[in-house]
Amino acid sequence: KAETGIQELRSKVDTLITIPNDRLLQVVDKSTSINEAFRIADDVLRQGVQGISDLIAVPGLINLDFADV
Repeated sequence: KAETGIQELRSKVDTLITIPNDRLLQVVDKSTSINEAFRIADDVLRQGVQGISDLIAVPGLINLDFADV
């Protein structure tokens, strides 16, 4: 079911980032709950998206636009 959902999403978006649950559980402490692990993953993804957004929206030494990223 997850793969079907991923394929359906893929056809509707420009970019799709997936994190396998097994990989997620490898990078957090063994005592971390699955809900907390998902929260950590959400925060990492948020930071990545924020960084890309900042590259486009915040003026810097080198001007970038959406086509550059």
